[in-house]
Amino acid sequence: MQNIRQHLITPTKKNGAILLNHYQAIDCSWHLPNDTTNGKDSFMHSRLPKARFFDIDLASAPNAPYPHTLPAKDYFLNYCQSLGLSPESPILLYDKGGVICAFRVWYMLREFGFKDVHLLDGGLRFWVDLGLPLETTAPKQNQLPSNLQDSQIKTQENDSQHEHFCFTAHLLDNPHLQIIDARAEPRFLGQVAEPRPGVRPGHMPGAKNIPYLSLFKDDGCLKNDQALKSLFDQKNIDLSGQITTTCGSGVTASIVAFALECVGAKHVKIYDGSWAEWGARHDLPIAQTMA
Repeated sequence: MQNIRQHLITPTKKNGAILLNHYQAIDCSWHLPNDTTNGKDSFMHSRLPKARFFDIDLASAPNAPYPHTLPAKDYFLNYCQSLGLSPESPILLYDKGGVICAFRVWYMLREFGFKDVHLLDGGLRFWVDLGLPLETTAPKQNQLPSNLQDSQIKTQENDSQHEHFCFTAHLLDNPHLQIIDARAEPRFLGQVAEPRPGVRPGHMPGAKNIPYLSLFKDDGCLKNDQALKSLFDQKNIDLSGQITTTCGSGVTASIVAFALECVGAKHVKIYDGSWAEWGARHDLPIAQTMA
């Protein structure tokens, strides 16, 4: 079985041009809803040469009650087609800043059959630090996604056979499940307000907190397997057991899921609704102390 870390590519001064020639670069930049910056504006300002912009909000299920809900397959494939992407496309995902979203997009693409998908380790910041080129002119029309027609929109059905994602019922029916929350500690403990209105502060009872930023080195690259395993060991995570990762809306939970797979975890799923769903549902319990 291929090690998942092989999908993470660290750029160098020597391989930068090779990467751009072989892969279609995809900018996945995204920011929290209470941030004054947004990913598309950042993309319009500068990007990897010939990169295209992946708007995770547009690529998620339309009219869903919670943000970033996994869409129906046909809808997602139509969205990717609007960017000139097919399941056979060689793709290189990266972020420019804000919340690291490329890992979520990686899992979405894998869920729907895209195989040749890689992540740019360190994102755009690491690329720039190496002195590699950027494109700063206005992007062409084919570098931006198109809005889909109403006829292409379908409602997502919660399929228990999803390979990478799970839904609320999966969490309620499994008392042995390990839950890891990727949000920053103040949000996990309910010490700060949530960025989305109507969402209670706190976390799922029994969840353990491993903030996603703790998985990265100072240069923005993912830590090595030994360092990652040490973090999971400190939280007494059983890598052989069933693990579900969660966060605000399923974005940074994908980073923790990727890191877990790097160190050998085999039974990992991302809670699609995450805290945007759990915190908004008053029929579900919350906690505000460290497990």
